[in-house]
Amino acid sequence: MADSKITALTNLTAADPVNDMLPIVDVSDTTMAASGTTKRISVNNILGASGTATLASATITGDLTAARLIVTGGTIPTNGLWLATTNTLEFAANSLAQYRIAPLGVFSWYDGAGGTRMTLNSTGLGVGVAPSAWASGYTAIQNRQTCWFATSARDLNLGANVYVDAVGYKYIAAAQASLYTSYQGAHTWYTAAAGAAANDPITTFASAKMTLDINGNLLVGTTSTGGSISNATKTVGGIFSTLIGSTASIATATATTMFAAPSDSTLMVTAYITGSSAPLNYNAVSIVKVSGGTAAITAISTALNLTITLSGANVQVTQTSGVNQIVQFNVLRLA
Repeated sequence: MADSKITALTNLTAADPVNDMLPIVDVSDTTMAASGTTKRISVNNILGASGTATLASATITGDLTAARLIVTGGTIPTNGLWLATTNTLEFAANSLAQYRIAPLGVFSWYDGAGGTRMTLNSTGLGVGVAPSAWASGYTAIQNRQTCWFATSARDLNLGANVYVDAVGYKYIAAAQASLYTSYQGAHTWYTAAAGAAANDPITTFASAKMTLDINGNLLVGTTSTGGSISNATKTVGGIFSTLIGSTASIATATATTMFAAPSDSTLMVTAYITGSSAPLNYNAVSIVKVSGGTAAITAISTALNLTITLSGANVQVTQTSGVNQIVQFNVLRLA
């Protein structure tokens, strides 16, 4: 190398770090003078004025440390991260989308074959389906047309073909629906016939089909702890239903209606007065049958001061204690 070139290198002046020079010496250039004229590439010439570089492609075999990684576009990679659409990042494996982060906090997981396995958005988590439009205040995990959901009221809800929007309960699809709820120690079951279309309102959830209340009462087809002998749904084996009640204070020797017997039914009726010094005198049991609009009664156990009678389909009781009394009664529907 000529001495003039060595002199030229020593004459390169220091610059600020962003413009530090990378000198290149062309040994074939005999015009390079000792005055400092040289060929050089600065850091800016490599990275650009803002310290950035645009590369068609690059392979880094070691560690990459960066404050931020900004993805600006491209096509789906074989394995890696790319910008699928505006403001939407995707991770790909084997040239297929596997996970997506979209605006408004929508996260999607894919099966690698074009199908969606799971979606998390502002209304809930959908497994195998995008979550329905759940109402604000509800959190839900929806697996196709079944779901677990809750509100802020410490409740538990398990539903089939049901979701809750700002209006109320709605069908996910045009099919039957059911719901189980546990709230404040009570357990409640609801059912609904098939809806005409998806997103139609479910109106029958306004009344529970069965309730196990916090006191251990099992209520089937009713919400009253007194029960109902007119229940369309029976409590045992599709046959039995019950009614528990009492009369007002009734005068002695006055026939008083306890309840009206439903048509085409067979009932076992027990009537009694509590607190009597002779309880057997105030405890009667009868069988009431109603068929084709005609009612009949058969006494099973009679009492000296209490009788069960019929007035049409009205089941009545008469007490002859000599004073006003309240009569308790239990009814078991047998058929």
